[in-house]
Amino acid sequence: MVDALKSMDKKYLMIIGGIFGILLLVIIVLASMKGCSGPSKNYQSAESKMVKAAKEYFKEKGLPENGKSKEVSVTELSGSGKMKKLDKILSDKTCDGKVTIYNNNDNYLVVPHLECSEYKTKHLKDKIIEDSEVINPEDPYKSGLYKMDDKYVFRGKNPNNYVSFGGLIWRIIDIDKDGTIRVIKVEPEKNKSVWDNKYNVEVNKNYGINDYKNSVLLERLNSEYSKFKKESKKHLSSFNVCIGKRNPTDIGIDYNIDCSEILENQYISVINVSDYSRPSLDEHCDSIVAGACTNYNYMLYVTGNTWTVSTKKDSTYNAIMITGGVGASDTAKTSSSYNWVVAFRGDELYTQGDGSANNPYLISNEK
Repeated sequence: MVDALKSMDKKYLMIIGGIFGILLLVIIVLASMKGCSGPSKNYQSAESKMVKAAKEYFKEKGLPENGKSKEVSVTELSGSGKMKKLDKILSDKTCDGKVTIYNNNDNYLVVPHLECSEYKTKHLKDKIIEDSEVINPEDPYKSGLYKMDDKYVFRGKNPNNYVSFGGLIWRIIDIDKDGTIRVIKVEPEKNKSVWDNKYNVEVNKNYGINDYKNSVLLERLNSEYSKFKKESKKHLSSFNVCIGKRNPTDIGIDYNIDCSEILENQYISVINVSDYSRPSLDEHCDSIVAGACTNYNYMLYVTGNTWTVSTKKDSTYNAIMITGGVGASDTAKTSSSYNWVVAFRGDELYTQGDGSANNPYLISNEK
């Protein structure tokens, strides 16, 4: 009899335990559902909602013209019924935000800007500066991002300036004062190109004409850009290309020389001649023809013989290429390799990476 009672007690305990287990599971599920439907601290989810709402908003209100941008506040988005107010989405009640849409050659990039007391949308330019800025280095050969005039320039033998974009590896050249980030593709193009091969009446030969705006090289670059995937093109910002001509005595590593003439609103180019020398940290790198510029300079590992956009002012057919690590003129009809240069906007979203060779910054689709 006692054994029977013990067996029944054990049975009841198991039943009661099962009931409590089921109740606990129901409570967990309900709590989870409440968390999903109510305010949370999932800032990335909020940014995605902002982007989705902005796309619908601009589709109705009108997209920006080519090369232009428009922005809309989250207040306007919620007021127009495109999304909930941020305090209904986020438990952090200090948040405010806006969304910017860029027209990059009729390819649209949509970027959220969310700012809260505990969170701020991280943009690529800010992350790069945070990771690599060098201020008063004890080591004169320290690789990193240096402030030079009104730009940030990557310098040194191996700075963390790697970028993965479009299935290719690039390295960051500099960040302009407006936030434009220029990058150079690590691998040169497999097929070499003349700079130009037009008939030049000055010498009565097919030496080419060193007018970059009308060159074979620019025509070829634009053709190659046209083959980029649409998903890649929306990330590419237009930028100004410095195409100033140089006199034989103009050998300084000087933006004022290279940028004495500008070709605006380009989506692809190659480097100018001082872009190669400027990253060197060698104190003897004092001109575009100084051999010391190959020292402490990551560009040495990016370019071999490569065309630049730069040309000679005292000739109608000489263009400048990097050969042996220095700038040297040659007839435009010469065939040489070249490396693409493209640009991104500074507020391109940071997604992942630290800029190292093994973990490059990743340019990917927006939220």
